[in-house]
Amino acid sequence: MGGDRRSAELEKHSAFILSRVEEKPDIFLCEIVADLASKDVTASENAVSRLLSRHGITRKKRL
Repeated sequence: MGGDRRSAELEKHSAFILSRVEEKPDIFLCEIVADLASKDVTASENAVSRLLSRHGITRKKRL
């Protein structure tokens, strides 16, 4: 009935997002969202966070 329908759209840009994280491991989610916006892709920080989580990347700081 319900379910996630938007993640597939963001998943199309996963190579770009993952390359940005690889280039700059301490990048903020808001920076990734801004980079996507410059490519006319609408995404929220939560959506990007979920995409990274699906790909096994966590954004927690290790102290």
